Amino acid sequence: MSERVAVVIPTLGAPSLNGCLAALSHQNLRPDQIIVVLSGGAPPPEAFPEVTTVLIEHRLGFAAAVNRGLREVSTDTEFIALLNDDAKPSPQWLGTLVSALKDHGDLTAVQGTVIDAENPSRVDGRGLDFDDLGLPIQVERGESADDGDRKIEDRLGVSATATLFRSTALGTVKLKDGSLFDENFDCYHEDTDLALRLLRLGLRPAFIWDLRRAINGPGGIHGGYSPTDGAH
Repeated sequence: MSERVAVVIPTLGAPSLNGCLAALSHQNLRPDQIIVVLSGGAPPPEAFPEVTTVLIEHRLGFAAAVNRGLREVSTDTEFIALLNDDAKPSPQWLGTLVSALKDHGDLTAVQGTVIDAENPSRVDGRGLDFDDLGLPIQVERGESADDGDRKIEDRLGVSATATLFRSTALGTVKLKDGSLFDENFDCYHEDTDLALRLLRLGLRPAFIWDLRRAINGPGGIHGGYSPTDGAH
């Protein structure tokens, strides 16, 4: 299998989308496919002809939009990234994630530090875990964004905000209808549900420390999505 890389971006047409696509165009490792799933009737981006845009008239929730985008990924793709439309990944973001999966064959998914654009000195998330009450959380949210000297740490899962998966692993945990994300979760905890399905098969996600950050915008847990966006 060739080492092809695809990036899927679900969006409702937020103004931040252009900044996200511009950041992808400056990646040290350029993706082979960039798939934007644009729902809700917003006009497609015009400045990025290399982007495959899937237009959906009605509004899709985050999980449904990702599922739709994955249908456009070439079958020979080895790595699949998910990215919020308000994220601005640093130039080494994709290449570092791909290198981590290539160098560590036991890893299924990886993410780096995501910081909040409104407070770049603080962490927005470093992977997923459960708190003492059993509720899903973003690891180290609100803590200092100093990366320190740690390298790779196991996680319960990775956040769909800005992450990379090995495509073969995703194929083993699809739902009965062939979808990756359970659309009943809409835009909250769909990535935690996926993480648990991967862990049940002994598949290992991780957080990597030597990645200089993806910056998440102020639009919410998945860009401009809210729990009502999947109601159609």
